[in-house]
Amino acid sequence: MIPEIEPSDRLQLELPTIEEARARDAAQARRPEPIESAAKVDAEAVAGAIAAAESARLRTANAEQLAAARRQLDRIATDKRAERDRLARYREAEAAHAATMADYNAQVEAARVARQRWERDVAACAAGNRNRCGPAFTPD
Repeated sequence: MIPEIEPSDRLQLELPTIEEARARDAAQARRPEPIESAAKVDAEAVAGAIAAAESARLRTANAEQLAAARRQLDRIATDKRAERDRLARYREAEAAHAATMADYNAQVEAARVARQRWERDVAACAAGNRNRCGPAFTPD
């Protein structure tokens, strides 16, 4: 069962009119907030705050510079390793080339000596030394 509200118990709101509300809002907007004068502020506190801010910015800048320097040193070390690897591969290729050229030159020299011996044998055979003549050609 809901009790009934007697007219004397009713809530009454006293609201301002729209003009009164607008006037109050305008008056509050025009009132400046009280500002402490610069003379009241402690100069040491300001200097300390500035020094702390500068110190923090300096630490941040130093940390960034240190990180950049480390990245650069890592990049340089990587480049040096890559250069050493390229140089080692080049030297290996150069040594392989030198060995191949030495083998080739040895084969050329052996062929030259064999040709000279053959030419001497042909000349001796033509001069009448049959011991130095090659086997006779027999067609099949």
